[in-house]
Amino acid sequence: MNEEIGAGGGVGSPPTQEERTWGLIAVLSAFAGYVVPFAGIVAPIVIYFMKREESAFVAFHALQTIYFEIAVFVLILLCIPLAFLCIGVPLMIVIGLGAIVYVIVVALKAYKGEWAEFWLVGGWARSSVRK
Repeated sequence: MNEEIGAGGGVGSPPTQEERTWGLIAVLSAFAGYVVPFAGIVAPIVIYFMKREESAFVAFHALQTIYFEIAVFVLILLCIPLAFLCIGVPLMIVIGLGAIVYVIVVALKAYKGEWAEFWLVGGWARSSVRK
């Protein structure tokens, strides 16, 4: 599961500097949603469609960022009814802060050229990119 698909999508070749930079941008684009509503999902979608033919590495990081942002959104929605039990708001804060830290960690690993996977959605993104 840790084999590399780098420049030109070849297995075993490490990602180029440009691919690593685009991987970093793809993951950090999740933060665009903090500035403009839904930009955290739209930005990685744009990157995915721009780079999917050029780089499996960039496509993987963009796709898993899309999946991760959707998962966080669903978790936040599930916390809304729990707000009436006084646990929803603290849970939203924990999810939000955890997502911020997690995005930063995965972004730094992407910049190092690693195929770092977000929990739950990373494997799904990896299998989608390989097809």
